[in-house]
Amino acid sequence: IFNNNFNKNEEYEDMYYDQVSEAYRVYSIIKFDLTTNEYKEVNNLNSGNVTLYMSNNHIYLATLIYANTETYYHMTVTSIFDHDLNPIAALRVKGSVLNQFSMDEYDKYFTIVTTNNKAEKEKLNAISIFDLESKTLVGYLDEGIGLDRQVVKSVRYDATTCYVVTY
Repeated sequence: IFNNNFNKNEEYEDMYYDQVSEAYRVYSIIKFDLTTNEYKEVNNLNSGNVTLYMSNNHIYLATLIYANTETYYHMTVTSIFDHDLNPIAALRVKGSVLNQFSMDEYDKYFTIVTTNNKAEKEKLNAISIFDLESKTLVGYLDEGIGLDRQVVKSVRYDATTCYVVTY
């Protein structure tokens, strides 16, 4: 659920905020039990349009923020929640994500493929791998993914293999 009527003058203490992005939108995630009619809700303050990815274990909301428009964009995974809607982490990577298929969770790792239009042509696209237990970057590749300003057009994951299509 998306609410574009965010008022910066109101108090939003009960919402999750990643403390990174310029928050001016509210996204709500609601967990609804169809047998008991019980529900739980978490509200996320966010800086813009989000890309949603849901794995068997977590919910990911990713948004593009402009950290430094002279040198690079930052894409922020503004919130990672478990399925009980508890916040897990906020992770940052350079570049923007194409869509939800650019993200994957396998075993205890979160992988995201991004395109950074401000980078050198050899480092335009990147694959970032995070350990979800330690919330740290454990793998990063930003060379050899596409040729001469080619950008990511499609991503497919198959267990420990990532296929990236560029043109």
